[in-house]
Amino acid sequence: MKLSHTTEMAIYGLWELAHNQNERMLVSEIARLHKVSESYLAKIFHKLGKSGIVASRRGKVGGFILAKPTDKITVGEIVRLFESDTGNSTRSENENPNQRQFALQMVMEHVESSVFDILDNISLADLEQRFPNGETPILNRRRYTRREGTV
Repeated sequence: MKLSHTTEMAIYGLWELAHNQNERMLVSEIARLHKVSESYLAKIFHKLGKSGIVASRRGKVGGFILAKPTDKITVGEIVRLFESDTGNSTRSENENPNQRQFALQMVMEHVESSVFDILDNISLADLEQRFPNGETPILNRRRYTRREGTV
């Protein structure tokens, strides 16, 4: 399963909050740690806030903090929030697939269900326990330059 960059950044951002559990963190701090744009990360955290996963406060002592305990926030919940094609059946009501198409659709639905059975059992607390030193992995992505057109 390949996750979008947005989903990965949501997981990494929440992981940072999990590591700094009782301290508010600014989007700018997390963006700097993961080398992404503040405005991009702010949009991600806005969506996390609307879903009730994080809480925010403005002002001098502002920032983001987890709105739920780390053992109550699962990777599956985060993936469902950001991946638009999860949980949607590939079948439409007007479609009449032949037996082979139907069989393949059933297999793929079973695979998706199995993946989410696993993701729903991995919490932020589990991630923090597996990597107790607090160093969340930084994305290893290519940097493109427009001028040169190279990687």
